[in-house]
Amino acid sequence: MTDSEIAKVKQAAVTPEQRLVVALAAVYAMRASAIRHLTLDDIDLPRRQIRLSGHH
Repeated sequence: MTDSEIAKVKQAAVTPEQRLVVALAAVYAMRASAIRHLTLDDIDLPRRQIRLSGHH
């Protein structure tokens, strides 16, 4: 992404939920469908892991 595109995403993602979606897509390369199906049970805070489709 160009600096201009990154700036536009930063301006558009203003809520914590929106920023989380951007981070999951950018850092973990999660697809939109995987993000939509993510639940709190998929997040292991003590181990700092996210389970995607049954995989850690």
